[in-house]
Amino acid sequence: MSAFNATADGTLTAGDGGAGLGGDGGLGGRAWLQATYPGTSITASTATGGTGGDGGLNGAGGAKGGAGGAGGWGNVQLQGPSPTSVTGSAGVGGNGGNGGDGGPGVGDGAGGKGGSGGIGGFNGQSGTGGDGGDGGVGQPGGVTGTAGTNGANN
Repeated sequence: MSAFNATADGTLTAGDGGAGLGGDGGLGGRAWLQATYPGTSITASTATGGTGGDGGLNGAGGAKGGAGGAGGWGNVQLQGPSPTSVTGSAGVGGNGGNGGDGGPGVGDGAGGKGGSGGIGGFNGQSGTGGDGGDGGVGQPGGVTGTAGTNGANN
């Protein structure tokens, strides 16, 4: 889990999953954001999960794209004088990776599933799921991979 601490508003995008080399794409990183600010108003900006890696080329069928990383908490930790306004924005799930391409006459990989939406922090909004990845590109005589499903909203 990646973390980022800000003294004011902040944003964080977690690392992306690595592309598959003959295999499935890597899982996108999970993002977590916490902002701390002893002022009169504070907002924790969105934390976004990493994008899943693309599936690798695979003669027996393209590998599946990696799933998107989960969105983090848009959390606020209170310190110092009580703020008059606190908003914790929810995290956004990363997008699923694209499916790899199969060889000629071979089916292609399916797209990765989008990451799930992050959980809202204090006074936070609901998280948004990531987009599913695309199926592998159709090859001559092959079957085009199906698109990944979108991540759930929380």
